[in-house]
Amino acid sequence: MLVTDSRIVPVVVINEADRAEALGLSWLRQPLPWQEIEPEQGQFAWERWDRIIAGASARGFELVLVIRTTPEWARREGELDNPFAPPSEEELGLLADFARAAAERYGARVLGWELWEEPNLAPNWGTNLILIPEEYATLLSVVAPAIRAADPDAVVATAALGPTAETGGYNMSEPRFLDGLYAAGGAAYFDAVTLKPYGFDRVVLAREVMAAHGDEATPIWFAEGGWAALPPDWAGAPSPWGSDSAEYQQARLESAIKRVALEWPWVTRIALQPLQPAVAPDDPRWGLAMLDRSGEVTPLGES
Repeated sequence: MLVTDSRIVPVVVINEADRAEALGLSWLRQPLPWQEIEPEQGQFAWERWDRIIAGASARGFELVLVIRTTPEWARREGELDNPFAPPSEEELGLLADFARAAAERYGARVLGWELWEEPNLAPNWGTNLILIPEEYATLLSVVAPAIRAADPDAVVATAALGPTAETGGYNMSEPRFLDGLYAAGGAAYFDAVTLKPYGFDRVVLAREVMAAHGDEATPIWFAEGGWAALPPDWAGAPSPWGSDSAEYQQARLESAIKRVALEWPWVTRIALQPLQPAVAPDDPRWGLAMLDRSGEVTPLGES
């Protein structure tokens, strides 16, 4: 794995710790889906995640756990078919109870926690026409203290914000959303801001927002990003990230990591993509994978 600065460590969302270890990775970003772990209120199914986290810890990986999804019994009115939306504000205590239980169980073995995923993009904050950053600030204010009560040394990061130029409606640009989060007092509850820098340059806009709020000490983490490389005869769904040749994909990634090392000392964690995404064969995320569908290492994985 390409690393050009000792403070920059690649993170990758994976399902196979052995393959990640063979590729030289050392940080893992692991989803912790509430809906799967507590499918019935008070009835926890930790076993699968116990194995994943124990296996990663035994190999020396450091972990970032991402708390996300809402079980059916805790979903808010109007979102009963949408596990990606959080519970209602009145029921955030249910999510906090889950987060506290997770921190009690895993806190000693993890680097940090991310709270939710892409709240600036529908349907991850429900299907409301207008997204309100203040609502996410409220989630942080309830859930982050619950984690810290169970693990006083916990590092809590914001949900990874997805890139978009839209300023409102179903989606809100990550700088605008971040500005609203600061205005609502959310900075009191996070230790890092998490972004998805597809194309990388948009990171500067988010950092300018942080500086405008006097928060230049807080680091930025990259949850995923980069450029896709699909085969010339690709017949699947079009890539929303465009598509490079494999050689150009590698070169752009190398240039981006060098830029981080030289110009962005406030970026302290870099994530790439899934080792082998659990998606259909025609999903363009295969252009971002480190292993192809047959399990062979892609040029990106060789970087």
